[in-house]
Order: sequence, then structure tokens, then C-alpha cells
Amino acid sequence: MSLCSGSIVIIPNRHFKYISIQIQDTGIGIAPDNIERVFERLWRADTSRHYHGGGSGLGLAIAKAIAQNHNGWITLSSQLGVGSCFTVYLPLS
Repeated sequence: MSLCSGSIVIIPNRHFKYISIQIQDTGIGIAPDNIERVFERLWRADTSRHYHGGGSGLGLAIAKAIAQNHNGWITLSSQLGVGSCFTVYLPLS
């Protein structure tokens, strides 16, 4: 059984005062009720699905902290059954 399916696209973009990096996937998506929680430390949407495959619930919390430490931020849009798009914004200087 493969734990990975779908595709991932990375799109860098330069704006006037910042850069953005979009990470889009064609995965299972994230339920609207969970979008606010995905950046919380140790939170996982479905613990049974990740029990044997790893996943500590720290990755997105760490990514958010890194972006904030560089005066940036991360946004998320997602649709169940379609996929998700995370965008990291970082200032140019």
C-alpha cells in the first residue's frame, strides 16, 4: 500500500516587497472544520491513518514558526477530495 498518491506542484513568485511559494497538492484535502487547526502543534486530522506511517503533528507548526521568525506567514486553502494549497510569504529584505 502506498501512502503517497496524487501530485505536488511548487510555484515560486516574486512580489514587490515579498516572495511567495505555493505548494499545491492533489491529495485528499482538509475538512473546513480542520483548516484552523492544521498549524497547531501535535494536532493530526486522523490519528488512525498516520499511526503506522509516522507523522507527529509538528511539521506545519514548525513551518509556521519559521515563517513568522522571518516576518512572514503561511496561508492555506483546501477542498476535500481535490487537494490543498499552502502559500508561504517571506519579505525580500
